[in-house]
Amino acid sequence: MSVESVLRLGVGLGTPVIPNIGDYDESSSPWNEVEHRAHLPRTATVAGAWEGAPGWVVIREWPYHEICVILSGRVAIESAKGDRTEFGPGEAFCVPKGFNGTWHTLEHTQKIFVGVHAE
Repeated sequence: MSVESVLRLGVGLGTPVIPNIGDYDESSSPWNEVEHRAHLPRTATVAGAWEGAPGWVVIREWPYHEICVILSGRVAIESAKGDRTEFGPGEAFCVPKGFNGTWHTLEHTQKIFVGVHAE
């Protein structure tokens, strides 16, 4: 493989995808997000950059292990039990597959993400 096969991840790079709001269990109104997905052939893993405006979504069963690195802005993850943690620029975290909780975008945020589908 050549260096051309190396994919850059960032807002404005890759294929813009607006996730279906119907895929979430609940959401604030309005909810505004866009993913900038890299094309990863022959894999169920998704990766790219994400940006979103303030708001929240409830996901009762996270669909994959999601690794996030916050580039700008601030988010909070809250479990169904009500415990909560916040992340800001330069911080990285992983939301495990099956997590039940709420994603809060506290201010306009950009992140790099990798969604790993696993059993």
